[in-house]
Amino acid sequence: MNNIDPGDASVDVLALLQEQLEARSKPTVLIESTVLLIINVASLVGNAMLCCIVYRNHRLHSPTTMLIFALAFTDLLTAVTVMPLTVDAAIYSKRRFSDAVCKAHAFATAVLAQVSIFIMAFTAFNRYVCVKKQTLYRKIFTKKKTLLLISAIWAIALITNGIPNILSLDDFFFCPGYLLCWRRMMAPAAVVSFNAWLYGSFVLSYAVIVVCYWKVFRTVKRHNAAVAPILSQTSRAGNYSEEASVARSVAAIIFAFTICWIPSEVMDTMDKINPLLLPRQVSRQAFLHYPKDSNYPYNL
Repeated sequence: MNNIDPGDASVDVLALLQEQLEARSKPTVLIESTVLLIINVASLVGNAMLCCIVYRNHRLHSPTTMLIFALAFTDLLTAVTVMPLTVDAAIYSKRRFSDAVCKAHAFATAVLAQVSIFIMAFTAFNRYVCVKKQTLYRKIFTKKKTLLLISAIWAIALITNGIPNILSLDDFFFCPGYLLCWRRMMAPAAVVSFNAWLYGSFVLSYAVIVVCYWKVFRTVKRHNAAVAPILSQTSRAGNYSEEASVARSVAAIIFAFTICWIPSEVMDTMDKINPLLLPRQVSRQAFLHYPKDSNYPYNL
C-alpha cells in the first residue's frame, strides 16, 4: 500500500496533498507537530487520570460514572493507538508505518469514534431517565446492566466495522490531509449500506443527546420555579437538586465532546462536496471520486 491512492481520478488529489505536506516549511512542521503532540499528551494524561480516579474510588462506581469512565477509556485508547501515528506523520511528513499498522490504525479510528458517540448518547439517555423516570432508572441502570450495555456498544462497533473487513469489502489508505489512515468501501452496495449505517447512527445519537438534555433541563427549570421553594427542606428536594447538578456536569462533558466532533463532521461533509475545497490541514479526502467508466472500485 502506497501513500498515494492508485485510483486515476483520485491520485492527483492525494498526490497534491502529499506534495503540500512534504513542502511544509520547518516552522510549519514544528507548529503542527507541537500542537498535535500537546493534544495527544493532554488527552493521554487527562483521560488516564480520570480513569484512575474512578477506578480507585469505589464511591464513584455508579451507573452514570461507569459511562463517563467508558467514554474516558475510549478516548484514552485513541490517545494511545491513533494519535501517536498522526504525530509521527506530522513530524516526518509521510507515513512511515507498515500496511498492517495502517490497516489497524484506520480500523481503530472508526471503531473508537463510533463507541465514543454511542456512549455519549446513552449517557444522555441515562440522565433523562434518572431525572424524569426514577423508578424506571433503578430498574434499567443497575451496575451490571450498565456494564452489559457498554459491552454491547463495543460489540456493535467492532462487528459493524469488522464485517466489511472480513468480507474484503473495504480497503485502507493514508490521507495526507488528516495525517491518518482511512478506510473505503470497495463496492457500490457496501458504500450505500455502510454510509447509511454510519451517518444514520451518528445523526440518531446526536438527536438522542439533544432531546434528552433538552427535556432534562426543561424539567429542572420547571421544578426550580414551581416546586423547589415548597420542598426546600425535604430530602426529596435535596436528591432532586443533586441529580440536577449531576445532569449539568455530565451535560458539560458531553458538550465538550460535541464541540470537538462537530467541526470534524462539517469538514467531512465539505470534503465530500469538493475534495479540494479545504486546505491540506483540514482535508481528509475520505470520499475520492472516480470516473463512472473506470473499473476501479467505488471509493469512500
